[in-house]
Amino acid sequence: MLELPAYVRGLALDTKHIERIYTMTTLSPRKLYSFYINDVQAAGLKAVKQAEDISESEQIRQAINAWLRKWERKGVITKAERVRRPGRTRS
Repeated sequence: MLELPAYVRGLALDTKHIERIYTMTTLSPRKLYSFYINDVQAAGLKAVKQAEDISESEQIRQAINAWLRKWERKGVITKAERVRRPGRTRS
């Protein structure tokens, strides 16, 4: 029988049909920011989430990236070098 990780054992799963369980981790570290938005902005984020199934936090990340690209084009900031992780080795 398939041995399930501890975080899954309590769930009711049909283990006969599970071949593999994958866990994903974030590739780039994220930093927590806390800020206020007004009611109109919050309603807009929720409307997009309903229509397009994009979380509010992802919408905010995309908006920040667009804002930063604007300032990169103007030459005010430079694009940070992408940190690359070493390649995976196969065993």
